[in-house]
Amino acid sequence: MISTLELTKAASQKEGSRYGATKGSDATEGPPADATHSERFRDNLFAFLDGPCMFKVNIANIIIIIVNGAFFFCLLVGMQTMCTPLMDCQPRNWWLNWSIQLLNVNFTFGALVALPWRLANSWHLWGLACPGRANDDGLDLYGRETEEIWFHIPKNHRRGINAIFLGNAISQFVNHAMRCVYHTYATSNEMPGQVLVNVFFILAFVLAGWGAVYLARREAALRKAQPGRWADPLGDAIKAARAWCRERCGGGDADAAEKEPLVENRSSSRDDSG
Repeated sequence: MISTLELTKAASQKEGSRYGATKGSDATEGPPADATHSERFRDNLFAFLDGPCMFKVNIANIIIIIVNGAFFFCLLVGMQTMCTPLMDCQPRNWWLNWSIQLLNVNFTFGALVALPWRLANSWHLWGLACPGRANDDGLDLYGRETEEIWFHIPKNHRRGINAIFLGNAISQFVNHAMRCVYHTYATSNEMPGQVLVNVFFILAFVLAGWGAVYLARREAALRKAQPGRWADPLGDAIKAARAWCRERCGGGDADAAEKEPLVENRSSSRDDSG
């Protein structure tokens, strides 16, 4: 789910761009004249994955994860009235197995959607792309200057973050394969299935969380060092939510104080990009 959410984050705050407008290059520029067919295919794939259709699919995927996750949790802790004993009976065990199978499909989908971005960054960061493009800090996949915050994270940190997320994807794919091999409740709850279906599931979650925190910390450091240069969708959403809550509670002055930073950030960003 973290991988899915990451696809909807802001790409740039340069004049003329918008949240999620592009991936891998500046929102105000198209591909260069020397772009290869593979690079144009990559750009079209990114445009599709960041487009309105996939956005709706990603939202639907998240909703399914939330609803089915709640159902799975209830069965896991015995909050059910289908049969007894509550923790080991049919059809509870059957539904529990298919609930976790569906969750694995959801997580694998998220990993697949994010995989093209991970691979493109791997080729770029390690100089494996053909043709070779400059990969210094502040340069996009075409080696051009960009305001996309990801490319301003120091290269070694980007390599680390990308490697962690690739590890998450690989762990999830292996986990899904194990769930296909040990696909019944019985085989997934006896050796060796009990270990194989759980160890990669846990590893995928740990790597996803580690990568998300690592990425957030590096982005926060950049925004702190250069305030107003890059959009902060999560920060803006939190400020807007606080302002809405304070307004409903009658805190007029506090509401204005919460709204003001949003205006200043937008204004200073336009000044920087102008």
